[in-house]
Amino acid sequence: MSRQAASARIRKLVDYRWQGRPLVEAVKVRTDKGTWDNTRYTVLPISQLRIFEAEPEDLTSMQPTAVSRVADMGGDSTN
Repeated sequence: MSRQAASARIRKLVDYRWQGRPLVEAVKVRTDKGTWDNTRYTVLPISQLRIFEAEPEDLTSMQPTAVSRVADMGGDSTN
């Protein structure tokens, strides 16, 4: 996979919202000289992904919302 393709997919994940909330957070970091160093990505608990014994966020208390017929990520929904 090319760097451009990976960047596009990561951007889609950062832009994606589940029930109005982001699943991935991106924070751009600057060096001491003020130039861009990198972007740090954090997978948020609402994503329900789990690593190192961390507990995923409890979604049972969340109120259901209307589901759109349009795919949230855009493009072909069969990938």
